[in-house]
Amino acid sequence: MNDRLTESSGLTMTPAAEAPVPWGARVWRGLSSFWLVHGLSLLGLAVLVAQWVLPQRPLSLGDDPLAAAAWLQGVTATTAGGRLWRALGLFDVAHSGWIRGLLILWAGVLILHGINSILLAWHTRRLAPPLQWLPGCHTWEVMLPKPVPETAWQEACEDLCGASRCAENQEHEAQEWMCDCHHRWQGARVLLDVGLGLMLVAVLLNLYGGWQVDPVVLDPGQRVSLAPYVDKDVALSEDAQVLTLCCPETRASVAAKGVAEGSIRVWVRRIGQAVDLTLEKEGEPVPIQALEETPRLGSRLVVHFPEARSERAVAAPGVNLAFRLIALEGGGVRVQVLDPQGQTMRSQDVHEAMDIPIQPGVVLHVRPTTYVVLRAQGRPWTWLLWPAVLLWALGVGVHWRWPYCRVAARTHGTETWVRWQAPARMQPLFQRFLQRINP
Repeated sequence: MNDRLTESSGLTMTPAAEAPVPWGARVWRGLSSFWLVHGLSLLGLAVLVAQWVLPQRPLSLGDDPLAAAAWLQGVTATTAGGRLWRALGLFDVAHSGWIRGLLILWAGVLILHGINSILLAWHTRRLAPPLQWLPGCHTWEVMLPKPVPETAWQEACEDLCGASRCAENQEHEAQEWMCDCHHRWQGARVLLDVGLGLMLVAVLLNLYGGWQVDPVVLDPGQRVSLAPYVDKDVALSEDAQVLTLCCPETRASVAAKGVAEGSIRVWVRRIGQAVDLTLEKEGEPVPIQALEETPRLGSRLVVHFPEARSERAVAAPGVNLAFRLIALEGGGVRVQVLDPQGQTMRSQDVHEAMDIPIQPGVVLHVRPTTYVVLRAQGRPWTWLLWPAVLLWALGVGVHWRWPYCRVAARTHGTETWVRWQAPARMQPLFQRFLQRINP
C-alpha cells in the first residue's frame, strides 16, 4: 500500500515518530487487538457449539471417577471422532483446564478492548492534533514541498468524510489546520464489546448452568421424568416410532434422531432391538422374570438385545417354564420354550405380533419392537446469543462504516507536513486526500 501511494503521488509516506513505549503499554496494545478479541470469541463460540452438539459428562455421575471413566470410555467408542474430542477435553468442557484458560484470556482481552473503545470515544469528544496514540489507529506522515492553500485544505476535508470538524490555528510563522471524521459515531463502537461480553456470559452460564442426563433408556409406552433439572417428561409411543417431550407437548419421529423444545434437546443415541412379552394362564397374567438384564419380575417385560444373534433368557416360575430368546436379522426374534430340565419344547420364529400356545390355557404374547437410548440436555441461556449477535453486528457496522480519522497539516515557509491518524485499512482514503491537496 505504501509503495502504491508513493508511486502515484511522488510522495514518501512514513510512520510517524513515536516516543518510546513502555513494555506494559505494548502488551496492552497487543492484547486489545481487534483481531485477537474476535479470534478468541470464535473459539469461545466453538466451545458452546461443542457443548451443545457433543455428549457432556452427566451431572448425575458426581465425583465418582470410576463411573466417569466408564461413561467417557463408552461415549468415546460410540461418537464419531470420539478419540479426538476426548483428547481435546470436549466431552467435559466444564472441567477442561485449557478451556478455562481460554475463557479467562477471552474475558481479559475483552475487558481491554472495551476500555480501548471507551478511551477512543472519550478522546474523540474534542478535535486535537494527531499526536496522541488512539486505540486501533496508525499514524503516518508526509512532507509536501509547498504550502497548501486554505481553500484546498477545506475542500479536501469535506471530501474526506462529508461532515467533519475543522479547525485552524496560527502560531508564529506557522499555520496549522486540523479535521476529523465520524467523531459522533465512536461511542456506538462500544456495542461491539457489549455484544461480545454478552456472548461470553452466555457461554459461561451454559457451561456451568447447563445440565445433561445420559443415558435415558425408554421402552415402548414408557415415560421418564427429567427432574430435578427441568419439569418435563420424555416418552416413547407404544409403537416405538414417536418421541414426546412434555409439557407443552412437542413430538418428533424417532427417525428424526431427537426432539427439541426451546433450550432443551433430547437426542437419540441408539435404537436397539427388543421384544415385548406377556404370559397368560386362563386369561390371567402370569409373572415372568428377565435373567440377564437387571432381574425384575412383572406381568409384562420388554427384553433388550445388544446386537443381532444375541440371546436372552426369561423365567416363568408360576408355570415352571423358561424361554430362550434369540434376536434375528430384520428385527425378528426366535422364541424357544424350555421345560424344567432345560429341554426345548417348542421353537418359533416371530417377525410380527404373535400369540404362541404353550400348554392348555397358557399363551405367550410376543411382539418384536425396539427401544431407544437417549441423551437429554438443557442449555437454558442460549437465547442470550440473539441480542449478543445483534449488538455485535451493530458495533462492527459502526467500526467498518464510520471509522475515526484525524488529519492535520502544518505549513512553515515553503513546506507542509501532513499527519494522518486512522485504521490502517483507511490508507486509500489518505491517498485521495493527498491528491486533493497536492494535485
